[in-house]
Amino acid sequence: EEVKIKGAKDCVAGAESRIKEIVDDLENQVTIECIIPEKYHRTVIGTKGANVQTITSEYDVQIKFPDRQQQQQREAAGESEEKVQSEKSDIIYITGNKHKCEAAKKALLESVPISEEVNVPYKYHRFLIGQKGEEVRRFMKTYEVNVSIPQADQESDVITITGVAEKVADAKEGLAAKVKELEKEEEDRVLRGFVLEVNVAASYHPTIIGRRGVTVTEIRKKYDVNIQFPEADKSEDVIKIIGYEKNTEQARDHILGIVSELESH
Repeated sequence: EEVKIKGAKDCVAGAESRIKEIVDDLENQVTIECIIPEKYHRTVIGTKGANVQTITSEYDVQIKFPDRQQQQQREAAGESEEKVQSEKSDIIYITGNKHKCEAAKKALLESVPISEEVNVPYKYHRFLIGQKGEEVRRFMKTYEVNVSIPQADQESDVITITGVAEKVADAKEGLAAKVKELEKEEEDRVLRGFVLEVNVAASYHPTIIGRRGVTVTEIRKKYDVNIQFPEADKSEDVIKIIGYEKNTEQARDHILGIVSELESH
């Protein structure tokens, strides 16, 4: 049969091209099967069907999921589980152009959630969880995945991330970055914990401390260190300076400068 197209030359050419495209799609229309375990269908479909609607629109195909309601009715009617399963509840049918169907099938399979295990030292887990689980909830929302962290009494390093493959891959990268950040913080805590001891006659301690602690507070702030004096009634000479090694040395020199000045009088 012939189809006659009348109109402006450009419009006719465009219409002809579109008709040929439609005919080609119809001639090459197929129905293929996509096997996905029924337990994942709800996830693949997405909230209010959003995910499957996106796929049908993008690839111009029709997608038919097994009728779950009908299966439940048949189970309720007393039909055996084996018979209901024989209806191939895992099979999804995709209808459309062959190449588009294959692309849509690939997109559906990529929507199936996977679980991957990641080893993260147990000592970091509490930081990943955060206060009342705030950190892990924020992480899951950011990467659109589910994160399972073992109970504290298990002392296990294994964390499980569940979601679609692309999101899981992104989440693994995000988790690795977070672990590096925690490692740096731990290293920094060690460096900040350097302890330098300096012997200063106990009789000079009150002057170094200053009235109401003003002098020692200024030293602490200036060099970003913590300074610990022995208890007054013990008459010990050792003052402990805690912080980055370089900072403790500078604070020590400052204190010894005060001592030198006191001794010169």
